[in-house]
Amino acid sequence: MRKIALPRLRFLRTTRSIQTCIYYLGKMIFARTQVVVRGACHLDALHGNAIFAPNHANELDTIVLCLALDAAQTLHERIPIFFMSREKKFYDDMGFFKALVYGGFLFRLLGAYPVTPRDERTEETRKNTLRTHRALLRSGRSIVIFPEGTRTETGELLPAKAGVAILSEQSGIPVIPVAIEGTFGLSFSNFLRGKKRIRVIFGEPIRFHAVGDTPDTSPLGKEAYLRKAAFVLSHVRGLLERRAQEEK
Repeated sequence: MRKIALPRLRFLRTTRSIQTCIYYLGKMIFARTQVVVRGACHLDALHGNAIFAPNHANELDTIVLCLALDAAQTLHERIPIFFMSREKKFYDDMGFFKALVYGGFLFRLLGAYPVTPRDERTEETRKNTLRTHRALLRSGRSIVIFPEGTRTETGELLPAKAGVAILSEQSGIPVIPVAIEGTFGLSFSNFLRGKKRIRVIFGEPIRFHAVGDTPDTSPLGKEAYLRKAAFVLSHVRGLLERRAQEEK
């Protein structure tokens, strides 16, 4: 197996510092918003790092997740946390700020490393694979990956992408399904005004058998990973549905 180098140490330290600053800024932004956390007991059962797999309805979901981890008293031991993003070109049509920050060097400093789907890779993006994320997991870092692969535009869950299952199975690191409820349709000003209650629910760890760097390109391999990713997302859906039932 070819050894994959981790991001250089100074970048890791920079990422830790930046994430710490963003966390405290997030606490100010969400000072008037109630973030209710459930299922923190499932984090207590973890002995090491994890792959956090939340639904994705708002660009601020990552900050919400970090605030929830802090409420569960498990954030600071995990910082820096790393994320999976898309390549820079993916964000070019989303406005000046996103085109400037998302997917590029600044995004890497924030802890977000790009992955380009195999069938969309070009010579420029051929290195955007899961190798960096697998190396980070094996070094004891935690990863956040949205199983849907992108943010929902309707509030409904999107079909699962294979990445979360590939990462977990090839690294042996458990997946924590996470349901974030209450962020869809909220703007930055909504958060500042604090007119919303947001719930974050952590599910039980899901463990896939570690098989190492096995090929994921064959039709059968990809289909199996998609089924396992859908299994993870079904747990997220179950957490959301149970919350809805409790509200009735």
